[in-house]
Order: sequence, then C-alpha cells, then structure tokens
Amino acid sequence: MLLQLGAKAVVGIILLILSCCTPSHAGLPKGVSNKFFWMPEKQRNAEFEKYDLDTQYRIYIYGSQQIEPPMIGLAWPLAREGGRIVQPLAAKLESADHDLTIRDIVFVFRVMNDLGTYDVAGDKSLMNKLREKGQRDKGSLLADSNSRYLAGDPGEIAQKVVTIDSSCTGASRGVRLTSQALRSQRRRRLG
Repeated sequence: MLLQLGAKAVVGIILLILSCCTPSHAGLPKGVSNKFFWMPEKQRNAEFEKYDLDTQYRIYIYGSQQIEPPMIGLAWPLAREGGRIVQPLAAKLESADHDLTIRDIVFVFRVMNDLGTYDVAGDKSLMNKLREKGQRDKGSLLADSNSRYLAGDPGEIAQKVVTIDSSCTGASRGVRLTSQALRSQRRRRLG
C-alpha cells in the first residue's frame, strides 16, 4: 500500500524536497518574526499594510518561498497598491535572477491586472519586460507557467499549474498540483 503512491503524492514530495533545498534570496526583515505568518488573515494583512514597500516585498518573497504552505495570499494586499508600486516592482524584476523570485513578482503583476488596480496587459513596456524575464529558460516549468500568466489565460494557468484553495486561510491554505498539470508534465517528458 505504501508503494502505491499516486502521481500527485510523488510530485508533491518532489516539490516539498526542492522547496526545502532552495536557498533564500530574501531574508525576513528585521523586526518581523515568523509569528507574522500565523496571524489571522485580517490581522496579518492589516499589519502587512503598515510596512513600507521594500519591507512588504521582502516579507512577501520570504513568505512565498520559505513558509510552508507558501503565503502567496500576501500578493493581494501588495497588488492592491496598483500603479504606485509598478516601477519599484519592475526594478526588482529586472534585477531578479532567481526563478522563484521571478515567478513571485510575475504573480503580483498578474493579481494586480486581475484586481484592476493597474492595466498590466495594456502596459506594453512592462509586458515586454515580464515576457523577457519570465521566459528566460525555455525548458523550465517556470517559463511555461509565466508564459500562460502573460498570455492572459487565467483559467488555463489555474487548471494546469496551481490550484489555490482560497476557502482556507493562514496556515491551512492548501496549494496542490492538479491532475492536468501532472498529465501535461508527463507528456512533456515523454514527448
């Protein structure tokens, strides 16, 4: 029975191992403890909004890459800032060389576009930067998922790469790969 792990379980274990082996590129800012991530969502978001943009960015990157399950929900309060943070966030994207950091920045821009706080899709210069950075490694899952983000196909990215159970909050928020993502990955490996 133990040897009959499903494809989802195997991929989940691999992703967990890889995430544990990924070096941190943004430490937790001074004065912010890990307790921040386990606050109730409303309290966490209110506290998050008190910080300056650079601190918010560092907390978001740390929470997305170092906390399990990832605290990607911080993308929404960050994205609500809209046009005010586009240039600083684009500069962070420009200097980013870590795939997960690029993914996380692209995700904030996607949420910003979805919330309507900034017309990311209508900003041709920004879209070119996002495409260039997001597709720098044509063979990676990151390039595939970022190209879907940037192609403006939110349904496909949600179904093929990550499904977020938004009915849960805080530590119980679940992130899981869907069976479609597994089939897609398998086809790429075999094809």
